[in-house]
Amino acid sequence: MRLIIDMDDVLADTSEYLRKVFYQKTGKLFKDDQLIGIRIESLLTQEEKDILDAIYKRKEFFENVPVMKGAVSVVERLWSIYDVYIVSSAIQYPFSLEAKVNWMVKHFPFFNLDRLVLCGDKRIVKGDIMIDDNDFNLLPFQGRKILFNSLHNSQDTRFERVRSWKEIEALLCIEETAKFI
Repeated sequence: MRLIIDMDDVLADTSEYLRKVFYQKTGKLFKDDQLIGIRIESLLTQEEKDILDAIYKRKEFFENVPVMKGAVSVVERLWSIYDVYIVSSAIQYPFSLEAKVNWMVKHFPFFNLDRLVLCGDKRIVKGDIMIDDNDFNLLPFQGRKILFNSLHNSQDTRFERVRSWKEIEALLCIEETAKFI
């Protein structure tokens, strides 16, 4: 069974790290309640959007994003149960390609890079289960759709939702193990 896992805001705590770096650059702090149901970009002036874009264009940004709590151990366990692929829409920032590969090697050393897909549009991806934080990736997906909780998607009720890697472990590892009992 093929499991597709998104990178940014699912494996990597990208949005939280972005808020931290943006604050360091601008002194502007965004609190959680300001970002419920929206993306940070919608709250920025054009000048601030340019700063945000410059942050994204730094290779170091993607290399330094922290891993979501529990992701490494759960992905390693899922690796032994499923045909796991990590898929990231990375083409928008081409310089992030190498950084994302380096990030995977650093944090998920057991992971076979042949199963890392860096693309522009996830509609090309086929699988049985997809875990993603973006509705626009889940909507066209033909398999089981699992929305990884994030501030920007917190009001979306169209998908099965998980709030942590611990929940993913309970949902997918126990579920798959139960088939063999």
